[in-house]
Amino acid sequence: IIFIASRVAIQKTVDHNYQGTVFGASILLTSVMATFFSLIAARTVGTLGYVSTLYLGGVGMLVATVGVAFLVWKWLYART
Repeated sequence: IIFIASRVAIQKTVDHNYQGTVFGASILLTSVMATFFSLIAARTVGTLGYVSTLYLGGVGMLVATVGVAFLVWKWLYART
């Protein structure tokens, strides 16, 4: 689904002659990033353990969600 959405965004912003190149580059970049983050995840699980990694990931996502919610609230209501 993300690739379809990115393809639509590319069609709106990039000249037609370069769309295939940009889309191919985004796929390559995604695969390189997946490899890199896969190694980091394997090292984290090996160091901390599986359950601790899940717990810390959940806490990190909770903190990120609260941070984004705070920024949205600040943007919508605290600007006046």
